[in-house]
Amino acid sequence: MTRVDYVLETNVVAFFLDVAYSKVKAQCCWIPELIPADLRAFANEDACTRQQPLDMEEGLGCYGIGTASSVVVEVPKIWIQFVTTDSATAFEGTRAAWLPLREECTVEQLKHAVKREYQDSYMKGILVSELGIYKDSTKMPPLAEKQNWDQVVNKRTVQFWW
Repeated sequence: MTRVDYVLETNVVAFFLDVAYSKVKAQCCWIPELIPADLRAFANEDACTRQQPLDMEEGLGCYGIGTASSVVVEVPKIWIQFVTTDSATAFEGTRAAWLPLREECTVEQLKHAVKREYQDSYMKGILVSELGIYKDSTKMPPLAEKQNWDQVVNKRTVQFWW
Protein backbone atom coordinates (compact mmCIF):
# COMPACT_ATOMS: atom_id res chain seq x y z
CA MET A 1 0.00 0.00 0.00
CA THR A 2 1.41 3.38 -0.86
CA ARG A 3 0.73 6.83 0.54
CA VAL A 4 0.58 8.16 -3.01
CA ASP A 5 -2.54 6.10 -3.74
CA TYR A 6 -4.30 6.53 -0.43
CA VAL A 7 -3.07 9.07 2.07
CA LEU A 8 -0.35 11.34 0.79
CA GLU A 9 -0.82 13.77 3.66
CA THR A 10 -0.53 11.05 6.32
CA ASN A 11 2.84 10.99 7.99
CA VAL A 12 2.26 8.85 11.10
CA VAL A 13 1.90 5.05 11.02
CA ALA A 14 -1.25 5.07 13.20
CA PHE A 15 -3.11 7.39 10.81
CA PHE A 16 -1.91 5.36 7.83
CA LEU A 17 -3.33 2.19 9.43
CA ASP A 18 -6.70 3.90 9.98
CA VAL A 19 -6.92 4.46 6.23
CA ALA A 20 -5.64 0.94 5.49
CA TYR A 21 -8.32 -0.44 7.84
CA SER A 22 -11.04 1.33 5.85
CA LYS A 23 -9.69 0.02 2.55
CA VAL A 24 -9.38 -3.58 3.74
CA LYS A 25 -12.76 -3.46 5.48
CA ALA A 26 -14.42 -2.53 2.20
CA GLN A 27 -12.73 -5.40 0.35
CA CYS A 28 -13.37 -8.46 2.51
CA CYS A 29 -15.59 -10.01 5.14
CA TRP A 30 -15.06 -7.84 8.17
CA ILE A 31 -15.32 -8.90 11.75
CA PRO A 32 -16.61 -6.20 14.12
CA GLU A 33 -14.13 -7.19 16.82
CA LEU A 34 -11.21 -6.07 14.66
CA ILE A 35 -10.05 -2.45 14.99
CA PRO A 36 -7.42 -0.37 13.14
CA ALA A 37 -4.87 -0.88 15.92
CA ASP A 38 -4.97 -4.63 15.20
CA LEU A 39 -3.29 -4.01 11.83
CA ARG A 40 0.49 -3.79 11.69
CA ALA A 41 2.63 -1.86 9.21
CA PHE A 42 6.06 -2.94 8.03
CA ALA A 43 8.62 -0.91 6.09
CA ASN A 44 8.90 -3.68 3.45
CA GLU A 45 8.53 -7.44 2.85
CA ASP A 46 11.84 -8.18 4.57
CA ALA A 47 10.75 -6.33 7.74
CA CYS A 48 7.46 -8.25 7.61
CA THR A 49 9.28 -11.59 7.34
CA ARG A 50 11.44 -10.62 10.34
CA GLN A 51 8.29 -9.44 12.18
CA GLN A 52 9.70 -5.95 12.80
CA PRO A 53 6.67 -3.63 12.54
CA LEU A 54 6.87 0.13 12.39
CA ASP A 55 6.04 1.89 15.65
CA MET A 56 2.50 3.32 15.66
CA GLU A 57 3.73 6.81 16.57
CA GLU A 58 6.66 6.71 14.16
CA GLY A 59 6.66 8.99 11.16
CA LEU A 60 6.44 7.28 7.78
CA GLY A 61 9.40 9.23 6.42
CA CYS A 62 10.26 7.80 3.01
CA TYR A 63 8.12 4.66 3.45
CA GLY A 64 5.16 4.25 1.13
CA ILE A 65 6.04 7.10 -1.24
CA GLY A 66 5.72 4.87 -4.31
CA THR A 67 5.43 1.25 -5.38
CA ALA A 68 9.16 0.67 -4.87
CA SER A 69 8.80 1.56 -1.20
CA SER A 70 5.33 0.15 -0.46
CA VAL A 71 4.43 -0.31 3.17
CA VAL A 72 3.30 -3.86 3.98
CA VAL A 73 0.07 -3.92 6.01
CA GLU A 74 -0.58 -7.12 7.95
CA VAL A 75 -4.16 -8.08 8.81
CA PRO A 76 -4.39 -10.64 11.65
CA LYS A 77 -5.73 -13.95 10.36
CA ILE A 78 -7.06 -17.18 11.74
CA TRP A 79 -7.05 -20.01 9.22
CA ILE A 80 -9.96 -22.43 9.05
CA GLN A 81 -10.81 -25.64 7.19
CA PHE A 82 -14.19 -27.35 6.97
CA VAL A 83 -13.87 -31.13 7.32
CA THR A 84 -16.28 -34.04 7.35
CA THR A 85 -17.04 -35.69 10.67
CA ASP A 86 -16.49 -39.24 9.51
CA SER A 87 -13.14 -39.05 7.72
CA ALA A 88 -11.60 -35.68 8.68
CA THR A 89 -11.13 -34.90 4.98
CA ALA A 90 -11.76 -31.46 3.58
CA PHE A 91 -15.46 -30.78 3.05
CA GLU A 92 -16.27 -31.09 -0.65
CA GLY A 93 -15.67 -27.86 -2.51
CA THR A 94 -13.76 -26.20 0.35
CA ARG A 95 -10.16 -25.37 1.06
CA ALA A 96 -8.31 -23.66 3.88
CA ALA A 97 -9.41 -20.03 4.20
CA TRP A 98 -8.82 -17.20 6.63
CA LEU A 99 -10.91 -14.77 8.60
CA PRO A 100 -9.64 -11.39 9.85
CA LEU A 101 -9.53 -12.13 13.59
CA ARG A 102 -7.07 -11.41 16.40
CA GLU A 103 -5.47 -14.32 18.20
CA GLU A 104 -7.09 -12.99 21.39
CA CYS A 105 -10.59 -13.73 20.09
CA THR A 106 -12.62 -16.43 21.82
CA VAL A 107 -13.76 -19.66 20.21
CA GLU A 108 -17.31 -18.30 20.42
CA GLN A 109 -16.30 -15.19 18.44
CA LEU A 110 -14.65 -17.45 15.87
CA LYS A 111 -17.85 -19.50 15.49
CA HIS A 112 -19.90 -16.35 14.92
CA ALA A 113 -17.37 -15.04 12.40
CA VAL A 114 -17.54 -18.30 10.45
CA LYS A 115 -21.34 -18.21 10.49
CA ARG A 116 -21.37 -14.60 9.22
CA GLU A 117 -18.91 -15.32 6.43
CA TYR A 118 -20.51 -18.56 5.22
CA GLN A 119 -24.19 -18.07 6.12
CA ASP A 120 -25.27 -18.13 2.48
CA SER A 121 -23.33 -21.26 1.55
CA TYR A 122 -21.84 -23.93 3.81
CA MET A 123 -23.52 -22.64 6.97
CA LYS A 124 -27.03 -22.44 5.52
CA GLY A 125 -29.37 -24.06 8.03
CA ILE A 126 -26.62 -24.70 10.58
CA LEU A 127 -26.77 -23.02 13.97
CA VAL A 128 -23.66 -21.55 15.56
CA SER A 129 -24.19 -23.88 18.53
CA GLU A 130 -23.95 -26.88 16.17
CA LEU A 131 -20.42 -26.06 15.06
CA GLY A 132 -17.65 -28.12 16.58
CA ILE A 133 -14.26 -26.45 16.56
CA TYR A 134 -11.09 -28.46 17.02
CA LYS A 135 -7.47 -27.43 16.87
CA ASP A 136 -6.58 -30.38 14.62
CA SER A 137 -8.05 -33.45 12.94
CA THR A 138 -8.00 -35.64 16.06
CA LYS A 139 -11.34 -34.15 17.20
CA MET A 140 -10.17 -34.38 20.80
CA PRO A 141 -10.98 -32.36 22.83
CA PRO A 142 -13.32 -29.72 21.41
CA LEU A 143 -12.34 -26.15 22.18
CA ALA A 144 -14.29 -24.43 24.95
CA GLU A 145 -16.59 -21.53 23.98
CA LYS A 146 -14.85 -18.95 26.16
CA GLN A 147 -11.33 -20.18 25.49
CA ASN A 148 -9.09 -17.51 23.98
CA TRP A 149 -7.68 -18.39 20.60
CA ASP A 150 -4.15 -17.45 21.70
CA GLN A 151 -4.29 -20.35 24.20
CA VAL A 152 -4.68 -22.91 21.42
CA VAL A 153 -1.43 -24.73 20.69
CA ASN A 154 -1.73 -25.18 16.90
CA LYS A 155 -3.15 -21.93 15.53
CA ARG A 156 -2.34 -22.52 11.87
CA THR A 157 -5.65 -24.09 10.83
CA VAL A 158 -8.76 -24.67 12.88
CA GLN A 159 -11.15 -27.37 11.74
CA PHE A 160 -14.93 -27.25 11.80
CA TRP A 161 -16.99 -30.38 12.20
CA TRP A 162 -20.71 -30.85 11.88
